[in-house]
Amino acid sequence: MVDADGRGLVLHAHPASIQDRDGAPPLLRASRRRWAFVELCLTDSGYAGERVAKASRIRVGIVRKRRIARQNTDLSEETW
Repeated sequence: MVDADGRGLVLHAHPASIQDRDGAPPLLRASRRRWAFVELCLTDSGYAGERVAKASRIRVGIVRKRRIARQNTDLSEETW
């Protein structure tokens, strides 16, 4: 968990075989001990789900990617 400037607040390492949404609840619970004033956690869609949302009193907001309409549909592979 990092703050708005990207500084680490709580680090909780787990094996790569654990999905983000499964590793988040212990992290959110651990963060409450030291950072009790944190009220909102913004995450990507990998953390979506009821298990994460109910892990602690921290409100979890999911930030979705915006879909950008392509103006030119004839894009070459070199553009990407």
